[in-house]
Amino acid sequence: MTRTLPLALALTLLCGCNTVRQVEIRTVPEDGAEITVDDKPIGVSPVLYGFDFSDPEARYKVSAVKEGYVRTTKLVYQLTIDAFAERNGAVEGKEFIEVKLSEDEVWTNTVPSDAANVWVELEVSSDMDEDQVWDVLIDTLTRYYPELDNQDNQAGYIASKDKLKSLRRGPTKTVQVKNQFICSITSRNPLIYKMQVISKIDDNGEVSDYPRIFKETEGLIPDLRKRLVAE
Repeated sequence: MTRTLPLALALTLLCGCNTVRQVEIRTVPEDGAEITVDDKPIGVSPVLYGFDFSDPEARYKVSAVKEGYVRTTKLVYQLTIDAFAERNGAVEGKEFIEVKLSEDEVWTNTVPSDAANVWVELEVSSDMDEDQVWDVLIDTLTRYYPELDNQDNQAGYIASKDKLKSLRRGPTKTVQVKNQFICSITSRNPLIYKMQVISKIDDNGEVSDYPRIFKETEGLIPDLRKRLVAE
């Protein structure tokens, strides 16, 4: 008894001091997300982190951010890790948890563009006059934006109607994205047109610029450049 009691006590104390659980944080459906724990960056998933449960009631806020997905946050405490281990079993002797990423349809339906909310200028080939350019503008624009809102040949101004889409950001939020193409003459000698795509997001009444445009319209300005600008 004099030997076993101190040994048992020592083992108990040793176990009691080991309150940090090394847990691998993974993201699904794919890894490569930036991970923060309580708003402190810890790396890119999959990443190992030591959760200190010296306070058995401790809770940690684990957040994951990756392009194409909305920011996802998960509360982690001891029961979270225990339940996940029981449900999935140990893999390669590691404890791990998963943060499920939710798709951002705004991202997946758009592409970056230099013309998003920024004027882009095209100097027209010298062998084309304004009437010829106008015909090319109408023909090319209506392939991407079938409906026009305003057109003035004399002023060289043309604007498409808004292209609107309601897109999901995660499992519960829906936002509205608007694109509109506008173009006007900025110089007649040489003949130069400026153009841009007004791209906005309406998030429950809060409207902001968005630096991307709908995928199906990304070829518009390259096509205009090909048809109007001398090589």
